[in-house]
Amino acid sequence: METSYLKTLELDKIIARAAEGCVCKESREKLLAIEPQCDPDEVRYALEQTDAINSLLIKNGSPRFGGVEGVSQLAARAVKGGVLSMGELLMVAGWCASAMAASST
Repeated sequence: METSYLKTLELDKIIARAAEGCVCKESREKLLAIEPQCDPDEVRYALEQTDAINSLLIKNGSPRFGGVEGVSQLAARAVKGGVLSMGELLMVAGWCASAMAASST
C-alpha cells in the first residue's frame, strides 16, 4: 500500500490526538496500531459504523467508561483457570456495569 500521502495528511498527528482521549491503555494501544483501509467495502462499512455511533452520541450523550482498564488481562487469566482477587472481581463488575450502560443506549 502506498503510504507517502499519510505524512501529508498528518494521519499520525490525528491518531496521536485521538489517543489522548482514550480512557484505558488497551484502547489507546489499539488506536495507535490502526492502519488505513484500502478496500472500498470496508471503508463504506467503517463510515456507516462511525455515522451510527455519532448519531447515538448526539442522541444520548457520551457513555461512562470508567473502570475498564486492565480488564482484558483479568478476563484472560480467569479463562485460563486463574483466580481473581476481590478487588479484581470488583474491577470486572465495574466494567460489566459500564458495558451494560453502553449497550442500553
